[in-house]
Parts: sequence; structure tokens; C-alpha cells
Amino acid sequence: MRVAFNKTQDKILFMHEDLKEYKKLFKFPAFLREGPYFYLPAKSHILHNVLGRLQKAKTTLRLDKDVHEFLELPFKLKEIPATFKFHTTPMDYQNIALRYLYTVGSGGLLLDPGMGKSKVVLDYIMLMGFKRVLIVCPKALLFVWEDEIRIHRPELTSYTPTTTNWGNEEAGVMNAQLTIINYTKAVTLKPFLKRAGFEFIHLDEFLIKDPKTARTKELTDLSRSIPYKCGGSGTLINNTVMDVYCPVRFLEPSLVGNNYKSFFDTHAVTVMAKPGTENQRSQVVAFKGKDVARSILESCCIVMTKDKWLKLPKKNFHDIYVQMKDDQREAYYCLMSNYIADIQGTMIEVDNPLVMMSKLYQISNGFVYYTPPEEVDEEVRDLIAEDPKKKKKNSKRVTIFFKESAKIDALRKLVTETIKGKRSIIWFNMEAEYFMIKAMLEEENQTFLTIKGGEKATGEKVRQFNNDPAISFLVCQAKSVNYGITVLGTNLEKLEAADYEVFPGISPEVHTQVFFSMNFSLEVYLQQQDRIHRLGQKHECDYYRIFCNSPVERRIKSAIDDKMELRYEMLVDVAESLIKKGQETEENLV
Repeated sequence: MRVAFNKTQDKILFMHEDLKEYKKLFKFPAFLREGPYFYLPAKSHILHNVLGRLQKAKTTLRLDKDVHEFLELPFKLKEIPATFKFHTTPMDYQNIALRYLYTVGSGGLLLDPGMGKSKVVLDYIMLMGFKRVLIVCPKALLFVWEDEIRIHRPELTSYTPTTTNWGNEEAGVMNAQLTIINYTKAVTLKPFLKRAGFEFIHLDEFLIKDPKTARTKELTDLSRSIPYKCGGSGTLINNTVMDVYCPVRFLEPSLVGNNYKSFFDTHAVTVMAKPGTENQRSQVVAFKGKDVARSILESCCIVMTKDKWLKLPKKNFHDIYVQMKDDQREAYYCLMSNYIADIQGTMIEVDNPLVMMSKLYQISNGFVYYTPPEEVDEEVRDLIAEDPKKKKKNSKRVTIFFKESAKIDALRKLVTETIKGKRSIIWFNMEAEYFMIKAMLEEENQTFLTIKGGEKATGEKVRQFNNDPAISFLVCQAKSVNYGITVLGTNLEKLEAADYEVFPGISPEVHTQVFFSMNFSLEVYLQQQDRIHRLGQKHECDYYRIFCNSPVERRIKSAIDDKMELRYEMLVDVAESLIKKGQETEENLV
């Protein structure tokens, strides 16, 4: 197979010499196509990766002389021009991340939550002189981006569409340098945004991991008309190596190709169902190739971790295990054994493993929903933390609370003893948990604010909690306060002496969280933690996790631990890796 350099088109061509080589290239999870040939953009970091993977696949390659010469060129981060002015001084690692984007053009910023990715993006926009930029972010972060622009780049003009009517929004979009839009609106307005002439697109939190969703398809298509791309996430890898595919295809499609099946077949381990069983389709039992997937990720992203670059105060985890009360235990094991149980006069019946898991989770937390069969899938989505586009209200759902809840007892002890005087975030998942927590806090005369899913005033409530030491707790539903939001409270220097006397014994700062419950999503869990563990935090952060000693809660904890291990293996600090490879020295990086 011949590898040639087409300098006029700035491409590296892979030219097959027979049908066997063509089939190998066609099935290989990389490349773009042009006529009969497969090609890569002439970027050394992309070429090095694909050649290495082909060699591991025992592919015979004949490299032209100019390709050899191109590969021998050193990869070195470009220096920021001396004339470039920062509005706010970057941290050392932010300067490195900016230089990385400046060098590669399009790339991912996989910096841990709380490391200030948005500042890097805004400085990159100024450095490159982009005239029209599209920032796509979760709806809850629209106000965060507005604040970040005001702090780090007030010279940039921005516009945030408030409707999906292009006639109403076109003038605002076309007259602003930055358009800040949430994912849902971006998908709806995609045909119009595609024609707007954006030079740069940034996906905040990189929420395009499932290749089957309209969000992923539409935003990937939109990106093809935009020359420079970036995505930022501190929690990209949460489940399997397949999390890599869609973000990499968005940034550098030649690294993974446009055929998801080729990538899936390379990394999935499948087995066929036994003959005679109801489902004859193959089943995925595992994923392989973590090293390969990590190398692909490192070829188009910079990974930077707080442990190496930020040196924040440490995290302390305190696990509290409680035993179910007698009526909880009886209901739990009856339902698990018989798929049906009489709970306070209501027959609760399940007919599949996911619904069973959801019901057992509910019982572990002190309640159970009786839900009509056609609506029960919503409970499963809550447990696995999926984010459906439209979620119906369970109008017919009935909540059955157990007379006593071991978890509420443990939470009460935390609030009144262990963390007394410490302003804290309390996390929950399902709505019934909130009613239990709310009742307990009111019984104990505790002051609190609540943010639940679908909350429209998230930013206002977070600001209120941060600035008002009289509010002891922020009670938040999982996923309602995450992605980029800072909850640090305020410090003594910002309070008048008279104000502090009003709240004796209460610290105005926030460095404590309580997890009343957890679900299977590692991404949600990490994002929850880092609302308080981020730039500006001066205290060690304490995380109190309440677990019921039930099989389903043990399974949740085990699943999170396994995913953490995968994340640790996949997200190796790339900046450190560059230093080790000798492509940069630590001195000239910093």
C-alpha cells in the first residue's frame, strides 16, 4: 500500500494496489474518502496515529520520501505572539491549552471540571481573530458563558437566541461575534446556522456521545461546514471506549472514519445468543482496545487533570452505610424474589430487570412508586440518568412512603450533628426523595433552596445561595446543577462584620456535599463533585455518601468504581505525555 503526499491539496493519500488492500482500508476505522482513494489531512499528529494503528494491524506500507520527511518534523506547540494581550492572566496550564489549540487548529479541551476551559476558548477566539463564532452549551450554562465573557473578554459581542424562530433571531446572530445557544435550539435552527458563515464552533461539555440521537447527527453535520472546531469536557469517558467515537468524529473525522460500524466492530466483543432463545441477535459482552482508543483521543485532544496542574485542596469521602428498616427489607426481598409485592395495600408488580432495579432502588431510599405500565420507563431513565427530549409528567403515579427511612435518619444526624454550621449541597435523584428531604429539613428548622430538573431560574438561585450565608443548604436534583456552575458560597472578606454576627457558627463558604442517593452515571457524579472542587476553593472538600446496604445500592457503587477505573486509564494527562515523549520540555511548555 502506497502512502503519498498531495501537497497541493494538503492531504496524505493511501493508495491501494489490489482488492484485498481496498477492503482493508474500507473496513479500517479511519480515513476520509475521495474518489478511489482514502486520505488524511496533512497533520502530523493525525498521520502518526493512523500509521501506528495500521502497523499494529500488520498492514504493509510504502511511504513516499516526502511523507517520511513530513513525519520527521518535530511536533512543537506554537508560541503565543508577544503582541497578544490577555484581559485576565491565564494560569500556566491554561496557557498550555491555548497554545495547543493554536497549534492544532481544531482540538478537544479535556480539562477536569473547574479548570477554566471557557477562558481558554475565549482567548483562542481572540487569538485567531474569528469574526463569527458558535458556542453550543447546556441550557443551564447560558448565564455562565455570559458571565465568562464579561470577566475574560468583555470586548467580544455576544447574542443568545431566545426563540426557535429564525426570523426573530437572524439579525442578532449575524450582528454578534459570538452566538451562545443551547443544544436543543442549535438542533432546531441547524439549517439556518449552517448558512450563517461561522468560522469556529465550540461544544461545551461535548454532549454528542450517542451516534443515534438527532443531537449528535445534526451537530456533526453542522460542524462539517465550519473550519475550526473545539469541544470541552471534564467528564468525556464515563462508560466504555465507545464514548470516544462521536466527539473525535466531530473534531477530526479522519481519525475514526464516518462509519460507526467499523469502529464498533473493532472495539466491541460480541457473542451470539444460544440457538432457540427468543433473541437471536449478537450481544455485546465487553469492549476492547482501550490503549488504541486512548491514542486516538490523545491525537486530537489535550487532557489536563487538576491533580497535576491545579493542586486544589483534597477531596475527602465519607461513606455512611445504613440498614433498611424491617418493612423496607420485607418489601425489597419479596419483590426481588416474586416480581410482585403487597406494599401498604398496593400490589407492586414488575416484568423486566430494569424496572425491577428501579423499584428496588426506590425501596432502598424509603419509598416506592406505583406507576401505570405505560409510564414506568420514566423511572428507569431517572435511575440511569438519561436525558429524554420530552419527559411526560407521571399524572397517574402514586408514591408510597415507608413509615421510617434509614437514609433520612442518617441525613438528619448529618445535618444536626456532623455538618452542623457547614453550608452544603444535598443531592437527590427522584422527586419522592426530595419530599422526604424537604420534610426533614423543615422539621429541623433548616433554611434551604431547591433546584430540581427543568428549573428555569438555576443561575439566580445559585447566585442567591452563594451570596446569602443565611441559607444553609442547596437541595439539588442530579443533573440540575452541574456543567460549569460554581457553588463556593462567599468568604468572610466579602461580608460586613455585622452580617457575620447575624450568622454565628455558620461558615459562609461551601465545601461540603451530601449524596442522599446516586445513580449509575459517572458523568453526573463527577460533575456533582466539582461544583465545589474548582478554582477558588480554599478548603478540603467533604463528600458524605449515604448507601443503603442493599444489593442494588452495592451494585450502583460498584458500577461507579469500575467506570472510574476506565476513566483513569483512558484520560491520561496528555500535556504530561508530551513532556515524556520529548516533544516539549517542561520548561518551554510553562
